[in-house]
Amino acid sequence: MARPRKHFTPQEKKAAGRIKSKLYYDRNRAEISAARLKKRNKNRMSISMLQLRNHARGDVVLSGYLHDAQTLYTAFRTFIHPGRLTYIDRACTTYIKTQDQDQLQHDTRHLTDILSAMRRHENDVLEVAGLGSDWKAVQDKVAHIQLVVMWLEDLACWAMDGYDTLCSMYNDRLLKYQMYVD
Repeated sequence: MARPRKHFTPQEKKAAGRIKSKLYYDRNRAEISAARLKKRNKNRMSISMLQLRNHARGDVVLSGYLHDAQTLYTAFRTFIHPGRLTYIDRACTTYIKTQDQDQLQHDTRHLTDILSAMRRHENDVLEVAGLGSDWKAVQDKVAHIQLVVMWLEDLACWAMDGYDTLCSMYNDRLLKYQMYVD
């Protein structure tokens, strides 16, 4: 004769299984946690080794980083069209006409976001390819963007100091971008 059924429905069977699993986990929590940690660390090492192999043959990875960096730089060039000095001068004269600091702050935030993303790509290229012509090309683009952000921040600082101060600095050609020689 067969033993009598304990669980008559699939739901009862699942609930009993859950209770049994919880009791087992409560009794063996330390061993389970240690095993999970060991497995996670082993998987991390496997992923690191896989990434290392990808970096060793990292042409595909590197070309992706370089493409992304070029796309960001193109967006930057489009934003400051026709050129960086013209863009900064236009931003300064627009502020002098409107006395609206919000546009300066908006442009600074936008370009800072582009700069941050470019720095991440610069680090990725450095990690994959090391110091070389690819990294140098991205680094030059980062320096270009950084210069424009510095000039915008200079304008924003003088604007916070006061409208008259910025106007006199502009007229005396003492702003950082006005002293820059290409």
